[in-house]
Amino acid sequence: MGITTEVLKIGPFDTFMVPGIFLFLVIGVGNILTGLMMSKDFKYQGYISGIFSTILIFWIVIQCFFLQSIAVLHVIYVLIGCVQGLLSIHNLYQKKVFPFHLKEQK
Repeated sequence: MGITTEVLKIGPFDTFMVPGIFLFLVIGVGNILTGLMMSKDFKYQGYISGIFSTILIFWIVIQCFFLQSIAVLHVIYVLIGCVQGLLSIHNLYQKKVFPFHLKEQK
């Protein structure tokens, strides 16, 4: 894609191999499996989705730090992570497994 390994000079990696594997397995496959769990109506799926949204947001913030730049795609993916996190909270609240969920008074 025209990006040299020169952009990695500040980070802990010399090549794009390890970050690429992490992105594929954790961000890619992990979120696909999370989506499949959502279709099976897994009770605690909101927690798993919340974990993956947090990982995505941290990944982008750390990437911006090491690359010392912010691109439009970084902002878009942080927003996607935030929306996914809010949807996770909503899912947990709807299934009444949200931490500190207030029990309805009878």
